[in-house]
Amino acid sequence: MSNYSNFLEIFKGILLKNGIDTNILGRSLEILKNVYEGFSDEEIFFSLNPSIASITSPYIFPDMSKAVKKLIDTLKKGENILIFGDRDADGIIATFIVKDFLEKFKKLFKSSSEILFRVPEEDEDYGILPNHIDEFLGEVSLIITVDNGISAVDAVRKAKENGIDVIITDHHEYHDSEISKWAFAIIDPKKDKVGKEYLSGSGVAFYFVLAVLLYHYYGNLEIWYFKENNGNINLVKVKDFVGSEYSFDEVKSRGYKINALFADVSEKSRLEKGIKDIGDIIDKLVFFGDIYSHFSNKKKNLHEIIEEFAIPSFMPRIIEKILLSIHLKYDDKLYKFVNAYSPLVGLTVLSDNMPIVAENKFFVISTVSKITKSDFESVRYLCSEFLNGNKISVFDLIMKVIPFINTPGRMGKTSIMLEFLLGSGIEEIVSSFSTISKLSKERINIVNELVSKLMDRVDDVVIVEESVNKGIISLLSTRLSNYTNKPVIVIGEGGEDKLVGSARFKRGDVFSLLKEIDHYFLNFGGHKHAAGFVMERNKLDEFVSVVKGINFNNYSDRYKPLINISIKDFATNYVKLINLLEPLNTEMRPLFETFEIIEDYKSYGKMKYAIIDKFRVLCDLPEDKMKHNLNKRVKIIYSYEYSFAPDLQEEIVYPKILEIENE
Repeated sequence: MSNYSNFLEIFKGILLKNGIDTNILGRSLEILKNVYEGFSDEEIFFSLNPSIASITSPYIFPDMSKAVKKLIDTLKKGENILIFGDRDADGIIATFIVKDFLEKFKKLFKSSSEILFRVPEEDEDYGILPNHIDEFLGEVSLIITVDNGISAVDAVRKAKENGIDVIITDHHEYHDSEISKWAFAIIDPKKDKVGKEYLSGSGVAFYFVLAVLLYHYYGNLEIWYFKENNGNINLVKVKDFVGSEYSFDEVKSRGYKINALFADVSEKSRLEKGIKDIGDIIDKLVFFGDIYSHFSNKKKNLHEIIEEFAIPSFMPRIIEKILLSIHLKYDDKLYKFVNAYSPLVGLTVLSDNMPIVAENKFFVISTVSKITKSDFESVRYLCSEFLNGNKISVFDLIMKVIPFINTPGRMGKTSIMLEFLLGSGIEEIVSSFSTISKLSKERINIVNELVSKLMDRVDDVVIVEESVNKGIISLLSTRLSNYTNKPVIVIGEGGEDKLVGSARFKRGDVFSLLKEIDHYFLNFGGHKHAAGFVMERNKLDEFVSVVKGINFNNYSDRYKPLINISIKDFATNYVKLINLLEPLNTEMRPLFETFEIIEDYKSYGKMKYAIIDKFRVLCDLPEDKMKHNLNKRVKIIYSYEYSFAPDLQEEIVYPKILEIENE
């Protein structure tokens, strides 16, 4: 995050452009910093201006080039490829994206390669395991993992020892460097630290297949531009839409002949006057306007192109960003790719509760606006069953569509969901949908019974229930964690003297917590709020004892700074700002405090609300607590929620009380 003065300068114009009242500008910027704490200026900019320009070159990942070349070489040789996914919505959709893409892409080479897929079934553990390698010995020469693999040292080693290369695409925490010795390539933002740690597993898979497409069509594209910095003029070589900087003398001494890119003729003329022998290195002249008009059939200068894509002027690599954006938007092959897969990636941003920032915001908005018109008949059919085509909300996607996609994996029949998504005709799609619907009803009954049974044990932190199906464990830990501010670890039967566990910490870092004691685990992986593991049964008692002795406060998220805004001020002046920020993850929403008098407390169907300063304020606190504080001045901590207003017949932003404290 930049210092506050820079932040003010950069984002003040965006707020004014979106109709934010100048009287609340300072406070709005304070809210912005609060919401996007820890994110870069560029990530914040594209969160407020979501567009295709938020997508960056996939070649920022160090291993991307070798992974892409390996994949294409495998296809050209006609060797078989295995995609290994996961059982949840993110892993299923990532598997589908890569499988669907490669089936189409291989036709460009008339490749005879078979594109196989494998996902965990029945009571199998998470991720690719050594026994999975045994299944495909002699059948495949390349394995691509999606949404898993970063912790699969034993499996990847076994694959390598048996002549099978493994490309890992994952977004889980990188915690064992041993994996790097055995994998052919690793594409994981948490390992590479390229500023994309908010991507879902499908988001990483999206970047991988985009890299394949860019290499196929533009792998030979190399263009140079002149960069002026503090009086010095250097050259930047753009290869794979990523720039590398060189001095002018270095380029000249190496005898390079370059394709030189200029903003316009005036820039060319000015640089020719200022740089001696500039003509010695130039092979071809290229102008931005010509590139733009080639793809778009329209004429614009560089400034107009920057305005069209809303690319921020403070970006250090603005030229590369513009070049890629032009290609993604106006090259039909690339645009169709983005249009087809971005709505699916948006689903996984929501399913894995990844931060809705930068391109994740673009993906989610693509889901809301395009999912019902998906290129895939199966996805359109799924939407027709669960969504109102005229208006789609993030809430409906989270509560209806995503649980359905998750169902087969939870019930140990993951492949059925892939068969549904890959369905080639309406009869096949309807049949698979019917099967999944029956599983969904069964899952709901099982989970509801187990939640009721285990609720009185939620304070135990570790809940051992060995009868629980592996696929249900993660769902249980998620549901139970919603009722506590402590971590919840559900442990169930793993077979062969093993136990499997799923940990959730709604307001804390459960991955770091368990990483401190990972010597108890045979297998372990995850990210901040969610982790899974396999352990030996004979270590259970000691593990439970150790966990109970941990000070969870050391791993708990701290409340964001509270911003003092009255209920009336919020409801009157800040709705435009909230609409600009949304959709947001619940935990990213800003928190406010105010001292108010609660005038009344009412119910309207399922909607419970207080009346404060004549405004409705949503509230899920116990009724007796609310009524006890009627007509008293209390401290209120609140956020907000979208809710349907029956009298207005539309969804509006309501402030929502989170806690009440006596003054």
